[in-house]
Amino acid sequence: HPASIVHVIEGGKVRNHRATIAACQVCHTNSVGSTSATNLLFTTQAEISGMISDTKNLLDLWATTKNTNSWAAKYDKRGWEFTSPGELSNPSGSTTIVGPSSAEQNQIPQGIKDARFNLYLVNRDKSRGIHNAPYVRHLLKVAQQKVQALLSQ
Repeated sequence: HPASIVHVIEGGKVRNHRATIAACQVCHTNSVGSTSATNLLFTTQAEISGMISDTKNLLDLWATTKNTNSWAAKYDKRGWEFTSPGELSNPSGSTTIVGPSSAEQNQIPQGIKDARFNLYLVNRDKSRGIHNAPYVRHLLKVAQQKVQALLSQ
């Protein structure tokens, strides 16, 4: 179920997402225990953070072990990434760090592109699952399954 999130808006753009315990306590009224708002917030976000990391690691593994394109070595672990790699492969946002070119993107299997899409959809939400944890889990599980299917070939 979705939770209430505070969205800080500056200059017409959402600048910050953060779950508030008070918003969660409307439904999760226990102040302590496994169903308390505090516990659910932190355990859900930790679980989703782990799933994001696991999914990225699977994509990195595909890029370094199964990417048979002639350009694979040039990008190493970024062989699954967008032409301008996202924050998971390029946390500094450096313009010198690149992924496969537009032409090379056409050679990345659709399952990898689908997994990459799901991964960044979840990561860029920044709520770590608080907006809709069951759907976020589903997206990441599907992403992992798509990569694992290609790893097993």
